[in-house]
Amino acid sequence: MSQRVGRKPLTTQHVDRLYGSTRAKDRLRIFLETLRGVLTIPDACQLLELSEAQFHHLRHTWLQEALELLEPRRVGRPPKEQDGAELTRQCTQLEAEVTRLRAQVQGAQVREEIARILADPGSGPGKKKDDTGAMGVKPR
Repeated sequence: MSQRVGRKPLTTQHVDRLYGSTRAKDRLRIFLETLRGVLTIPDACQLLELSEAQFHHLRHTWLQEALELLEPRRVGRPPKEQDGAELTRQCTQLEAEVTRLRAQVQGAQVREEIARILADPGSGPGKKKDDTGAMGVKPR
């Protein structure tokens, strides 16, 4: 026969370590003891001063909520919910920033064109390129 190694199971004593009122802890212990088969449903109903229908409804609700807490969820902090007005304000700010950045790009392009013209005066707008061919002869 193998001997159990490790801590002795606390069973319903885990409830003592939870935060809550004494009454709520007692009720939870009773539910757990009915699930373990230590306490019968009629005995639990008498201790809780509930009808069997109320007991089953309450136990079902408790188990359903416990199950929902154990469902897999996204890791990390949940995203902060924003209202429509906040999103509209952010969108307006971003659109203004896009307009400002486009103007800066256009200004940079103009400055670049001016610098190119100043560096090579023969390549400015309105100036025709020399249309002589490779041999220095104008095509007909």
